[in-house]
Amino acid sequence: MARLHFFPPDDANAMTLAMLDMMEHPSGPKIGLTMKQLEALDFIRRYIATHVVAPSFDEIAAHLGLKSKSGVHRLVTALVERGHLRRLRHRARALALAHGGA
Repeated sequence: MARLHFFPPDDANAMTLAMLDMMEHPSGPKIGLTMKQLEALDFIRRYIATHVVAPSFDEIAAHLGLKSKSGVHRLVTALVERGHLRRLRHRARALALAHGGA
């Protein structure tokens, strides 16, 4: 059975991110992702739409306020495992959206 997210009334940003995710993607809501994973996925999606290439791990870390790239690596690995991103072999900035949508 799918897990549903509960958003506290004061967490409008989290709810907005989740709602945008549900509306913009035909694959439906991203149930089972943490807020940080949703935020990372949203940033990567928007960055690719604007710059045509994926952001670097340093850029993702800076956007999310993380101090190390290892945290980004964990987020990206989780998004790959859940089927939202895919890694591209032998390329710089080797991330792509799994469903091709931006």
